[in-house]
Amino acid sequence: MLEGGDTTNAEPAVQIAAFRIVQEALSNAVRHAPGARIAVRLHADARTVHIRVHNAAPPHRPDGHGGGYGLRGMRERAEILGGSLSAGPAEDGGWDVDAVLPVAPGSTASSPDEENP
Repeated sequence: MLEGGDTTNAEPAVQIAAFRIVQEALSNAVRHAPGARIAVRLHADARTVHIRVHNAAPPHRPDGHGGGYGLRGMRERAEILGGSLSAGPAEDGGWDVDAVLPVAPGSTASSPDEENP
């Protein structure tokens, strides 16, 4: 599932960060939850770009865990622009990645916990 929003009013650095966050979240879902349903939601308004990537629980859990570098990188991308990112287990046994980026770096973005895209 993919839902979208118009990010054309976002500065290029924000558009690139949004793309890279979605890319890394999808990569993590494929690696850690093979075969699971994945939903990507992107919503942009005048001030912020909201990103939510959710993967359902996988049919089977792969062996081993990553070192958390992907999550750290996504969080750093968001924070450099003045945004925020949270990630963790979902109620259905899957995983959620939620990010909020300001349309213009240096402006204030709300945290993923304050608003749901």
